[in-house]
Amino acid sequence: ARYELQKNIPGLVASFLAAAEIRTDIHLVVAGPVEDWLEHRLADLLRRSHTAGDRVHLMGVSSSRRLLACVDAFVMDSFFEGGPLALTEALVAGLPAIVADVGVAIEQVGTDGERGFVVPNAAMPRDEANITAIRRARRRPSKQRNKSQLVDAVLTVSDDIETWRERRTERAAQAQGQLSYRAMAMTHAEILTAINRDHGQFNL
Repeated sequence: ARYELQKNIPGLVASFLAAAEIRTDIHLVVAGPVEDWLEHRLADLLRRSHTAGDRVHLMGVSSSRRLLACVDAFVMDSFFEGGPLALTEALVAGLPAIVADVGVAIEQVGTDGERGFVVPNAAMPRDEANITAIRRARRRPSKQRNKSQLVDAVLTVSDDIETWRERRTERAAQAQGQLSYRAMAMTHAEILTAINRDHGQFNL
């Protein structure tokens, strides 16, 4: 994830540290370019001021493929997204995902717990997105509205991590069938065909 307002890295770090107080065997790895030094600095201050801060690793640009191969789960606490590529990559890698309610997260992760969990948005309900709420939440990363749900999701995945590991190859195969470039292109084609059938001719 990029270190910038949208991605809410300080809020993610604050929530993870609350989970890390309960489980001493979990680590958070954040990797990406620093586009907003304020975001990076705030996340680093939260990390440095906490007793479990040594288990938060704020990295720069890295190989997403290698990182996804090494970790046990994917977590994203963005304020807003469309169709996040990082989430798609994580699901295709077979990882359980813990994501805030943004964009198409529910469509990608589902609600049955098979692929992970969608938690409330850190700043506001998804259909009420506004910059005022985002800026307010940004100023209070340790008191964001989804903190308890995010902590619970991290602990739930961690408590059952062996099962998630055992089923990783199976989940990866399922996700690749549903989220591959070809599968997504075919789904778009089906939607366009249905629109054309129901509403008459149109040109692309």
